[in-house]
Amino acid sequence: MFRSVPHPGQAVPDRKSTRKPGLRNRAQALLEVNALVEALAEADAFDPLRPTNRPPPALWLDNPDYLKEARTLLAELREFREVLRDGDKPGTGRTAGKRGVVLLASATVKFIDGYADALGKGAAALTIGAAGALLFQIGASKDILESLWDHLRSGR
Repeated sequence: MFRSVPHPGQAVPDRKSTRKPGLRNRAQALLEVNALVEALAEADAFDPLRPTNRPPPALWLDNPDYLKEARTLLAELREFREVLRDGDKPGTGRTAGKRGVVLLASATVKFIDGYADALGKGAAALTIGAAGALLFQIGASKDILESLWDHLRSGR
C-alpha cells in the first residue's frame, strides 16, 4: 500500500515496531529469498549429461568451483528461508539474528564477487539485484550493499 507523506511541519506518528532490529520486511525478504532459491536450485538440478531440448538454466556454469559455491549459497539461502518462515518462533532453535544475517551476507557477497563476470550481464544483474534486495530487507550493512551495487555500476 502507498503511505501518505506528512506535510512539512506535520508530526510523524511514533510507530512502535515489533520486528527484530535490522529485519525490515519479513514478507518481502521471503519473496527475495524464494526467487534466489528457485534460480539456484534450477541450476543445481541441471544435468548436462541428460539429453534435453532445453538450454541450461541462466545460473548454471560448467565450472566445478562455481557449482560448489552455488550449492553453498543455496544451502545458506534455504536455511535462512526456514528461519524467515518460522518467524523466530520459540523452540525452533533458529533465529534471524545478526549472526545469521552476517553469514548469509558473507556467502552472497563471496558468490557474487567470484562469479558475477562469468554469469554474463543479464543473469549477473538479476542475481545481484535480487541478492541486494534480500540483504537490504534483512538489514545488511551499507558496506555490504555498496559492494554489490559496485558490481551493477561496473556492468559486471
